[in-house]
Amino acid sequence: MDGIFQCHVGGHGCKLAEALLNKVDHLTTTPRFLVAICAFSIIYIAVGVIYRLYISPLSKFPGPKLAAATLWYEFYYDAVCKGRYTFKIKELHQKYGPIIRVSPYELHIDDPDYYHVLYSYSSARDKYRYYLEPFGFPLSAFGTENHYKHRLRRGAMNPFFCSRSVTQREGLVHRLVHKLCEHMEQFQVTGKTVPLSLGYTCLATDLITSYVLDEGSKCLDTPEWLPHWRRALRSLSEMVMISRQVIWLLQILKHFPQDWATASNPGLGFFFELEEQCRQRIDQIQIDRGKDSWSTEKEISRGYTLIDQILDSRLAVEEKTPDRILQELRSTTAAGVETTSNALTVITYHLLNNPNKLQRLRDELSTLGDNWTCEPQGQELEKLPYLTSVILEGLRLSYGVSTRLQRKSPAQVIQYKQYYIPPGTPVGMTSVLMHHNETIFPDSYKFVPERWLDLMERRRLERYLVSFGKGSRRCVGQRLAQTTLLIAIATIFRKFELELRDTSKDDIEIGRDLFVPRPKNMKSIGLQYAQLLIGQTYNQITASSPNSVALSWMRKFPDADLIRYFAPGNHELVVVNSPRAFREVTFTHAYAFAKPKFLKRMVGDMTGRGLFFAEGDVHRSQKKLLAGPFLNSNVKNLLPVFNLKADELCSSLGVEVQNSKTGVIEISSLISKSTLDIIGQAILGLELDGHSFARELAQYYHTIFSSTMISRIMLLLNTWVPIRQILPMRTNREYINANNMIKQILKKHVQERVHEIRNLHRGGSRSPARDILTLIIQEQLKSCDECNEDEIVDHLRTFLAAGQETVGTTLIWALHALASHQDVQDRLRREVRAIDNGNGNDVKYSDICNLEFLDYFVKEVLRCYPPSTCSMREAVHDISICGKLIPAGTPVLMFPIMPQSNSIIWGRDSEKFDPSRWESLPSTARDAYAFQAFNTGPRTCLGKSFAMLEIKVLVMKLVTRWRFCHVSKPVVLQRIGLLFKPANGLELKIEPAFFT
Repeated sequence: MDGIFQCHVGGHGCKLAEALLNKVDHLTTTPRFLVAICAFSIIYIAVGVIYRLYISPLSKFPGPKLAAATLWYEFYYDAVCKGRYTFKIKELHQKYGPIIRVSPYELHIDDPDYYHVLYSYSSARDKYRYYLEPFGFPLSAFGTENHYKHRLRRGAMNPFFCSRSVTQREGLVHRLVHKLCEHMEQFQVTGKTVPLSLGYTCLATDLITSYVLDEGSKCLDTPEWLPHWRRALRSLSEMVMISRQVIWLLQILKHFPQDWATASNPGLGFFFELEEQCRQRIDQIQIDRGKDSWSTEKEISRGYTLIDQILDSRLAVEEKTPDRILQELRSTTAAGVETTSNALTVITYHLLNNPNKLQRLRDELSTLGDNWTCEPQGQELEKLPYLTSVILEGLRLSYGVSTRLQRKSPAQVIQYKQYYIPPGTPVGMTSVLMHHNETIFPDSYKFVPERWLDLMERRRLERYLVSFGKGSRRCVGQRLAQTTLLIAIATIFRKFELELRDTSKDDIEIGRDLFVPRPKNMKSIGLQYAQLLIGQTYNQITASSPNSVALSWMRKFPDADLIRYFAPGNHELVVVNSPRAFREVTFTHAYAFAKPKFLKRMVGDMTGRGLFFAEGDVHRSQKKLLAGPFLNSNVKNLLPVFNLKADELCSSLGVEVQNSKTGVIEISSLISKSTLDIIGQAILGLELDGHSFARELAQYYHTIFSSTMISRIMLLLNTWVPIRQILPMRTNREYINANNMIKQILKKHVQERVHEIRNLHRGGSRSPARDILTLIIQEQLKSCDECNEDEIVDHLRTFLAAGQETVGTTLIWALHALASHQDVQDRLRREVRAIDNGNGNDVKYSDICNLEFLDYFVKEVLRCYPPSTCSMREAVHDISICGKLIPAGTPVLMFPIMPQSNSIIWGRDSEKFDPSRWESLPSTARDAYAFQAFNTGPRTCLGKSFAMLEIKVLVMKLVTRWRFCHVSKPVVLQRIGLLFKPANGLELKIEPAFFT
């Protein structure tokens, strides 16, 4: 009976549950449910905002309402504006007073005399969990929220970092500083610029790892001092600031494979190596200490480590786990590297930038004797008043941690003037605001060591020097850092005569707060600051043209040689900006840079794998073989072809104008057909309208050069992920088929031409044809009996793809310029008609060369509207460009528009279209590397003479017969692509040009 009853009740229960689920499912699929969810969300947010603004215990504190209402206010200044909230807080204090509300939950105070109250030695002060979570060290003393637990963990480490322990290990500091000096001597011998900020980072890394682990990371022994490591440290601090605003981001990043992280940021590989080194050291020491044969003598013989200190402390057993010790090592290492190296960099810059202060320091250091290898003790150096003052002033201007450090009183109300701060409320103060308080530190942004010389005044000022913090949570490694600064500065400036290179105050002075200070320029090589996760990709995709972002960088840093920016995954790229840098990349070290692999995926199908992708000796030999056919003597033989096709284009325009009621013509398609016809006849020796397979070739090229949005997106995606062969989309199928058919057509044509030329050779005669293909085959047959037909096909694909689109795009912009500048059009027409008397007859090559204004006009079109948006390279090995290290594998981008629009090079009107400027160029613009439309160096465009002659003939013929005028329709630029061209073609009003 029980079984039957249970089944019966169970059956009714199942039916009831099913009915309820059906009802819920019905509700959740109706619009009412969605409306209810939206309404509830709005009410929830509104109630929360009302509570924060009017009911919260913090509502009585002054400050901006938006900051009190939402964390998005802080997010905007720190994540979107990249570390600017500290400076906004300073503005808010000026507006609202010394205490303000900076978030829904947090207060900030700007009162130097209150610092010792907030950061008290005697009162309990917890940390703010919201600010601790992004660091990922919850078990370390640094990451401990609770005041009392922190005291236990910190107390276990204090003996290891006390003055006595640091004094005993001063020899370690001296050894590492001497090693740094030895490497600096090597730079001195070679004449290279010393990247001293990198050296300081390596010094600080080796010092802290040697000090806490008794085995260093040996950064100073690496070539070029590990620039990736310094950039990784900066990236990590940036990520901490971002993750603080978007905490779930950190959880996602924690689950990324290390290989992925290392690929996106090579410096993280060294970070993972350090972590593994710490882990292995912990395991080894615990194994050693567990052995019966363990003794204090063995411990001393291998060196006492922070691991030993924690294991020997009175902490509970659960506080001595490998995971907790590892977190302690990680936090100690991270804290010891950035702050110390930054202080050394700041001090060095200000000394070199102030010769009088540097000389005063040197005079004082001379009292130590001439032998710089002697090792004065830290206590001896502290007795040198000016050296000590220099260190203190450097600490003031390097800030230590620049962000606000929040503290909470867990149980007691804190009083500030008339305000009572509830228990548990995070309250912060900031070293940047403290150190730039003009009442305490007059001329606070100037480097003035003299302010510290008077002993009584020094004691007063040290009360407000908070680079190491104050109270029970002050920096545990303060004594080690101070000793390092004293020894390093004293040793380096006793030994070396230094001068600044490519460094300004904007590279040093704080401009952003990313937990630690970052300079205004934020550059190890130029600056471009990364957007969240995706780098500059979003800006580039949404820009009005492929050149827009690059132009904005050039305008911001017109005198920078190189500009760094970030791609997705924090992947670093370098942009060449100055003629000096272009010279080094394209000429001096041309073969130290190769075409990146992703470029082959991007355009390899269109251009083939011929000369365009050849490298090193292969490129040299191929260029030598192909140079002959493109000599001026051969190119000018193609003038009849150019004249013929230019006349045909003029006639086609006449037909279009006659058929149009308004005279408004979309000219892009006509120009594209004309340039493809010219390429077909001049390169292949084919009349594309005269052969069926040649017409097919033209159709297939039209397919692969399709500029629809889908095709451009596919081009961009295939750059990073080879999806062309995978996605079963119509666009992909047509693109793949067109490329395959082009290869087949060209291969067949090459075979026929080779057979024809060989037959002529056997008969003792040469082909009368002067097309480029014939000349290439003849050149190959000179050197060997066999022709590499596949190689020739690849070369032809390069010429056809590059020659047709770039010349066509240039001609479109030439007509746009003529329509925009009627005075230029009239002057050009007069010059051309003076040669041919207005009858439109073909002109001689020598006559074209004498048309100066035509030459100026074409060059100005190429300067203002370079058809190719960007050329890409990748460093084959570590190399120095303009004194900046470019690590192996770093993509290097060259935008012709950047040097060609730079006002420093071309003058204040650099972005104005003015062909007359070429009559008298400034000396800076006469630099061959200031004009990059055809590239420079060994990879200069092989078809430069061909293209210039073709463009000139087409412009001559067109301007002689037709007048071009603008229409009201604006020109919309193609946003994504390798070419700078109008997205929807170009419409112009065209009418006959009457003889004047």
